[in-house]
Amino acid sequence: MVGETPDRQGYRCHADGFEKRTTAQHRSEFKSCRVAEMTQVEGKSVVIDRSAEDVWSFMIDIANMPKWEDSHAEWKQTSAGPIDLGTTFQSSVRFLGLEVKTDLWITEFEPNRKFAVEAMNGVGKGTKISYLLAPVKGNKTKLSRVTEVHLHGLAKLLQPIQAPLTRWTGGMEANNVKRIVESEH
Repeated sequence: MVGETPDRQGYRCHADGFEKRTTAQHRSEFKSCRVAEMTQVEGKSVVIDRSAEDVWSFMIDIANMPKWEDSHAEWKQTSAGPIDLGTTFQSSVRFLGLEVKTDLWITEFEPNRKFAVEAMNGVGKGTKISYLLAPVKGNKTKLSRVTEVHLHGLAKLLQPIQAPLTRWTGGMEANNVKRIVESEH
């Protein structure tokens, strides 16, 4: 089936992070997906005292990205047209005195609800960050970040600290969006 990878025990790894037994007697049996070098991290969620439309407009404006996603010194759009599914970007960050450039593309785009970006190169190739917006009573928005981290090369040495670091970064981003959107709009 599309989006599945069979393994030796008859399980198929689905994109949703679970494996399903494919034999008739075990059709409903699930277990967690064991994907090498991948860590899925639920980041901190925050409730923002603004509508999903306001939060969305702020977050997808490339000029605002360095304000809330402050680990990247510079963002530039590398594809033509408005930001949408398939749009590509390049981010540039300083790490240990070196400039590291990462090409990213938008893999999911549901206005006022969700967008996801995935790294196309570098030590984090395949890493996907999803931003989820959900309306909350009183014209507020719950913003959540979920990250699927894929590490390559020497970056695999960071695996033991990756989950706490990613959780901290996600919380920082969500709080930055909250602080800025609530103060500017």
